[in-house]
Amino acid sequence: MKKSILFLMMLVLIAPVYANLQISEVYYDPITTESDGEAVEIYNSGSQAVDLSGFIISTKSSATDAIIPQGAVIPAKGYYLIADTGWKTGRDNASWPDADYENELTLANTDGGVALKNGNNSLLDAVGWGNPSNIPSGFYEGTPHSGVKEGFSLQRTKDTNDNSADFIAAYPDLKNSRSTPSINGTGLILTINITSIAPVIENITILTDDDKLTAGTQVMPLPNSQKDVKISARITFPGGYTQNCTVIASLNSRSYTLARTNTVNANTAVFNGTLRMEFYDEPKNYTATITATNQHNTVSSAGKAFQYLTLTGIELDAASLSCSLAAGSVCDIVGDRNMSTKNRVTVKNIGNTVVDVGVSGTNFVSGSSSIPVGSIEYAFSSAFTNAVVLSTSSQLNSIGLGYGAASFRELSFRIHSPVSTPSGSYLGRISVTAVKSD
Repeated sequence: MKKSILFLMMLVLIAPVYANLQISEVYYDPITTESDGEAVEIYNSGSQAVDLSGFIISTKSSATDAIIPQGAVIPAKGYYLIADTGWKTGRDNASWPDADYENELTLANTDGGVALKNGNNSLLDAVGWGNPSNIPSGFYEGTPHSGVKEGFSLQRTKDTNDNSADFIAAYPDLKNSRSTPSINGTGLILTINITSIAPVIENITILTDDDKLTAGTQVMPLPNSQKDVKISARITFPGGYTQNCTVIASLNSRSYTLARTNTVNANTAVFNGTLRMEFYDEPKNYTATITATNQHNTVSSAGKAFQYLTLTGIELDAASLSCSLAAGSVCDIVGDRNMSTKNRVTVKNIGNTVVDVGVSGTNFVSGSSSIPVGSIEYAFSSAFTNAVVLSTSSQLNSIGLGYGAASFRELSFRIHSPVSTPSGSYLGRISVTAVKSD
């Protein structure tokens, strides 16, 4: 009887050891130099060393940004550091470890990514930062991290295949293959948050007060001119005042830097400045806002209110007029809206209210002869539309002349000389006054 021998074969599938590899830290925005200071750290979470020969670091700029040389090995629970050529002398901190391999890296500061691939160009891990719409696929997992500021690195804390959840921004903690292996693949990352105390605006004073008998602060406009409004603030900067601290006053969408004029102590000082109002700014309550910023860009703001008073006024560009005509004829002096033509009358609103204009006159006299005031007509147009006969009593004309940087109206005169008027030079006065419109 023949004996049967049964051979049993067991097939065991062993996962590649490089499945334990991951990008553990990326330093893409160094302080000193971009060409010598970038680095990528790889971590081996497995219990066996891994041969990295021919492995590839790929970036947006280059599919083969760095190819790890033959014979490179990453220890179990250990690290491998790839850095820029010149890392040894150009790195931001001389105490950081030397790179296991130096090669020119091209890591983008914004909307970037880096991938780790094996020698067969198979993707093992990827880390991205910034806007995912600007980062090609294969350079991040899940959602990219939002990014870090200059001098900080992306550091892995876990592995959920989501960069935004797996990485934090922290001060660089780079390690190479000679660094102490991580026990059980774990590490501790300590983040320290320093809170800056905001400046304290103790008080604000509007130094320009044109009506000290009335409560509050009142500022009177200057006709046809700017008004300087003096302001002062006492501010404390906890931690000390430095040249990087600023105090800005804002009014009417304009900003003014206040100067330190009196130092109380190392933390407290008085700051003064000048704000400017236009003559045509609306009469109402305004608030000047003080913004104090310390050396850490921590900001405080406070405001101080004041009343800008009403100013009613007009200006004429002509001081005297003349017109030559024969007895029994008519002479026109046509106004315009140009303050530089001194022989053509322009009325300008130099206040901050809508105004109506009153006009009156006298008889025009030459020796014992005169031209009656009623022989003169005037109109607030260049075509004598709705002309009015001049009289000795002021006549209010509801023209509603608005206020602003360029608020003008023509004032024209028409002189009727009676046929019996003797020849001569006739002199008279015309008065023009402004009245606030109802």
